[in-house]
Amino acid sequence: MNARGWKWANLSVEKLQLLSETEKMLGAGYLLVYQPRDRAGSVSWPQDLTIASLSDDQIERLRGLETQLGAVVVAYAGAQA
Repeated sequence: MNARGWKWANLSVEKLQLLSETEKMLGAGYLLVYQPRDRAGSVSWPQDLTIASLSDDQIERLRGLETQLGAVVVAYAGAQA
């Protein structure tokens, strides 16, 4: 996913709660949520995070969350030591 054309998602309190619950269920370090940007610009990607390794069931759960949020969700494992 290219950083150009994406922004941090603007989520309601309810969607933030759903995101937090899913993050705990997946055991991911972080779930970051992106939406397409309406105009030119870019978002800074986290440099110290690695993509989380998820099972097929966890990926399906993440896809369901994306549908509920109307955004792209990326699971990161967390900061490397």
